Amino acid sequence: MPARGKVAALPGHVRMWLDEVLQAENYSGYAVLEQEMRTRGYEISKSALHRHGQDLRKKLEAMRAATEWAKEFVAQNGDQEGVLNEATLASLQADAFRLMLNLRDSDETTDPEKRARILASVANSMANVARSSVIQKRWRATVSAPNLEEAQKILDRLMTFVQERFPGHAPAILEVLEPFGAVLAKEYPA
Repeated sequence: MPARGKVAALPGHVRMWLDEVLQAENYSGYAVLEQEMRTRGYEISKSALHRHGQDLRKKLEAMRAATEWAKEFVAQNGDQEGVLNEATLASLQADAFRLMLNLRDSDETTDPEKRARILASVANSMANVARSSVIQKRWRATVSAPNLEEAQKILDRLMTFVQERFPGHAPAILEVLEPFGAVLAKEYPA
């Protein structure tokens, strides 16, 4: 089994700092960053930092592209029926299935125990995706204009519950519910 990368082994807060610096410096200045890591007590080569930076850039670019595509899709087509969510779930299912097939057909020298762990992880991910799909379909079947008033009452109860029992979590829930409410307002105009 290959050794875990030095950047991946960094504590979470250090890796977050590193990712922020890489983005702020436009994925450059690796020699200076190598020195800064050394002063912080981490021996990570310029090459390892560069590989991490390039991987990070690719991931962020893919996320931005997917986000832009989704915004454009919704702007052009709306998403009243959850089509975007269904497309995303179908894409995830296809990727997980391809990964499973590739792993199954991979080189026989792959450690069987490692393959079993990866297959179990992929199977678990596929189960989660399938569960999400079922939940979304149930939600779509139950949410209609007359049910929105009842849903609002439930959300109000949720906020009261959170404020009373978990007051520290209320801002995070509001941060999610406010834009969600805006989406619902567009999908179900009064």
